[in-house]
Amino acid sequence: MKSTRQGGIVYSAVLTFTGMLGISSVFTQGTGAEAAFEVIPLLVPQGWAMSAIESAWRGDLENTLLFTGGMFVLATVFFAIGNTRFKKRFA
Repeated sequence: MKSTRQGGIVYSAVLTFTGMLGISSVFTQGTGAEAAFEVIPLLVPQGWAMSAIESAWRGDLENTLLFTGGMFVLATVFFAIGNTRFKKRFA
């Protein structure tokens, strides 16, 4: 990437992809791929958030707290990575 404009396009594409990956379990319910898509969304924070929302709808407090905690852990890790990279670039 040679400019912030190109970086914005790449960032938008990655954010869109991870968002779609995070909610993919919603679209595969009742299909043969449902079992695989219960695990795959947990690779991104959006998947943990969607799992927390689904657990909250079911009234499962234990899993809701587990998925919310996982979401915050992943978000914190990604924030730390981004913060470190930002400091290296502009320090």
